[in-house]
Parts: sequence; structure tokens; C-alpha cells
Amino acid sequence: MYCQECGKEAQTGEAICSACGGALSAAELDLPEVTAFPIGAPPEAEKALDELELATPARMPTAPPAREGAPSAELGVAPGARTEPETGPRLEITVGNLTGFQSLAREVTSIGRADPASGHQPDIDLSMDTAVSRRHAEIRRVQGAYRIIDLGSTNGTVVDDKQIPRQQEVPLADGDEIRLGENCKLTVRL
Repeated sequence: MYCQECGKEAQTGEAICSACGGALSAAELDLPEVTAFPIGAPPEAEKALDELELATPARMPTAPPAREGAPSAELGVAPGARTEPETGPRLEITVGNLTGFQSLAREVTSIGRADPASGHQPDIDLSMDTAVSRRHAEIRRVQGAYRIIDLGSTNGTVVDDKQIPRQQEVPLADGDEIRLGENCKLTVRL
């Protein structure tokens, strides 16, 4: 697989290009089914497959459908472009060279990866980083203060260079940096 942004060959299992930070996802490719032929198959079979591949238009990966207010829509903008909310508590979300924003207007803001099988869709969808757990963390607003809780994620959550305990609320302040997965940074803006 090759990065669609810079063309660098990606290693098996990579979700983010190590050269440019672009999202890599073979799951998003809509490719025709490949047919394997046994050794000694007639040459006509391989020729028919070649003709099928030539007749099938090449497809580029597409981003998953955006939900209203979801940062994934904002992360799809060109690097350097900003669509920051004007006011109010929010998170600045950085994944590789992409930046987006998510309002913290809700009592609970969920962070993780989408799970199409169960229908789970977090408020902050970081599906482009497979080191983020599906139900990774939550940011909770309690009496005007914000707290983060790691929901028992596989790889943990770090706030300002300190690993936070799982299943324990930790207070957040303006400017705090939350790191999770391999390449995700969320900066608190209160």
C-alpha cells in the first residue's frame, strides 16, 4: 500500500504515513474481489482477469461519512486550514499534520474509534489511529470543570506527559495536552 498524499510505501499494519502523517486505510479502499487461479490454470483465465482489472476504474480511498459536529469533517480540511469555533470550551485535535476542533458543550464527550459492527460512534472519532481504543476515554463536564477518564484503553492516555490511571477522573485545565494512540494530540482550550 502507498500513501495517497506523498506516495511513500507504507508498512503492513500502518494507519498513518510515517513520512507525511497522512491517513492510511486499506479498509476504505473499494476494490474488486481478487480471484486466485490454481497452478496450471489455462491462460484464458488470467487474460479474463486482466481484462476485468482494466475495465474497473481505479478508486481512491474516501473519508468516512462525516457526522454533524464531528471533528472528522474538520480533519479532512487541507493542512494548515483552520475551522476553529469562535468561542467556548473546545479541544484542538491534531492527528499527524491534520488539525480540527471539537466543542466541549456536552456533559460527556466520548473519544475513540468508530465500530461499524456495533454501531458505536464516538463524539471524537480517531479511527485513523488504530492504537486508539474503540471506547478510549471521556471528557466530562462537572459543575463547570472538565475532567478526563481513561475507560480502560489498551494503550492508555497521557495528560501533560503523565500517564493517567485507568478508570479514574483527572482534572483538565486550559492548555493541557492529551495524547493517545500513536499520533493523536488533543489540546484543551477553555
